[in-house]
Amino acid sequence: MKREIILNFIDGTEKRLLLSKATKLNLDGGMLHLDKFKDESWRLIWSTDLIDDFSTLKNIEIYREDYKLNAITLTARDMFMINKIMNASDYITHDIKLNSLNNLKKDFFDNNTFGWFDKRDDGTLKSNLERQEFEEKVEKLGIEVPWKDK
Repeated sequence: MKREIILNFIDGTEKRLLLSKATKLNLDGGMLHLDKFKDESWRLIWSTDLIDDFSTLKNIEIYREDYKLNAITLTARDMFMINKIMNASDYITHDIKLNSLNNLKKDFFDNNTFGWFDKRDDGTLKSNLERQEFEEKVEKLGIEVPWKDK
């Protein structure tokens, strides 16, 4: 019988800890402990109030909920652009001065903010990694990217 604890990492890699020993202790209070041996194998030690019969244990799962795991990092430029989009959106919503998405697009393109809107000879947008990364971030935040065609 082979027993392992498998550590799965976000980048897709894993570490496998071979369990060469499993030891049950009669203790008051729960305990789960790992010891590493010189031969690189591991011993799992637990208290009976936690696991009474090791043969009935299907697996040990470690659940990790971490707000940083799915966090979005915004640069100063990202925040500037989000502010610009949100302020322009207020104008559109309230019918003040900017009254259509086309005017908003024109505002972004005419100012050519940060070179994000450089065009090819055929008039289409040149590929811009920084702009593409920004678009992915704001879409995750539920903000509509005004220069993207619907």
